[in-house]
Amino acid sequence: MISALYWNCHGIGNGSSRRVLRDLCLLHRPSLVCIAKPMVVFTSISSGFSPSLGLQLVGLNDRGGLLSTIWVFACDSFSDAQIVCFHEQQLTVSVTVNSWFHFYTFVYTSASAVVRRSLWQSFQDLVSLVSSSWLVVGDFNAILGAHESLGLRSPAHSSCKDFRFLDHCPLVIRLSDIENVSPRPFRFQSMWLDHPDFMALVHCIWSSSFMGKPPQVVINKLKRLKNALKTWNWEVFGDINSNIIGKLAELQFIQLQMSNLGFSEDLFLAESRVHHKLVVLLRRHESFYHDRSRVKWLKDGDRNSSFFHASIGRRQYMNALSSLSINRVLTDDRLIIREHIIEFYSNLFSSNSSRVETEFSVVEDVIHSLVTDVRTGDQNPTKVNYAGDCAGRDPRNMTRTHGQKTLKNKHT
Repeated sequence: MISALYWNCHGIGNGSSRRVLRDLCLLHRPSLVCIAKPMVVFTSISSGFSPSLGLQLVGLNDRGGLLSTIWVFACDSFSDAQIVCFHEQQLTVSVTVNSWFHFYTFVYTSASAVVRRSLWQSFQDLVSLVSSSWLVVGDFNAILGAHESLGLRSPAHSSCKDFRFLDHCPLVIRLSDIENVSPRPFRFQSMWLDHPDFMALVHCIWSSSFMGKPPQVVINKLKRLKNALKTWNWEVFGDINSNIIGKLAELQFIQLQMSNLGFSEDLFLAESRVHHKLVVLLRRHESFYHDRSRVKWLKDGDRNSSFFHASIGRRQYMNALSSLSINRVLTDDRLIIREHIIEFYSNLFSSNSSRVETEFSVVEDVIHSLVTDVRTGDQNPTKVNYAGDCAGRDPRNMTRTHGQKTLKNKHT
């Protein structure tokens, strides 16, 4: 799946814009990134900025002696991205996915209708080159007609007419969140151990009586405990992020009252209570992400570290499955994808006996080669041969030939 990000930033030289770009890249993990109207020279940006986002420069538009208005980057997994058309108002990039070419045109046009005509002509020239999917995105500074205009002033008819030539090749883009229809797997949370009711709940479930054999009893107890902990976790802890936002808003409201009305004992006690609850929530939040990060150096916690938040977001993005090509037909139906995956792995792990015997013979050959490749103290390889049929014999009485000497294990 390819995702493209286009941002008219109106200046990327300041720290605030770069932070926003970093947040956008961490949130959406785009395959291609276009920065329009950066308003600075590319060399003025730190050389380590784009690599820190996992991006590499693909190309800039050439405007002669003027600043470039289009910067195009690609993620590391699309290192083969290349510019196929340079123009002062657009850059067209081609990427290859599963031997299929995809074209992306990033546009930032002039405010002059006369200057824009050269852009429309470049699109006409590209039509003969593009034979597969083609996405054109950007700021066109043009509209199709008066129905897209705001205000009393009517748009120029010639400008709208020039722009309409793009309207004969529509492309439907569907934007949707990835929905996980399957139940969430059970995960133990370390923050449960700090709650006084946790052990009592576990003891209550585990002391319940179940019928059946001991292994089945253990399985039934674990299932009931899992369901009980899921319900208890939602009732007691809930959505940690939403709870933190709510407590922060409550704390800010109390502090605003103290600022407007002055100090009072009631407001002071209320602030202390809310602050204490907020600290507890932040500790739970830290413990929650600590468990998810699975990184040893986070044992002391670092809730403000952008590194492990980014690593978690990256793992979730990479593990997400939104569509699948089945027999060269792309589908995003969750049920069809699930059935195809189950069928694929069912066939993969369902082996007949002949295949197992064949694979086991390969293992025997490997073991034999490992046994015969014994090295002496001087690092010279020496072959070890076992004499006679070893089946049914005491391994302590087995005789082997080592070079020209015959060695026999002694009884102790």
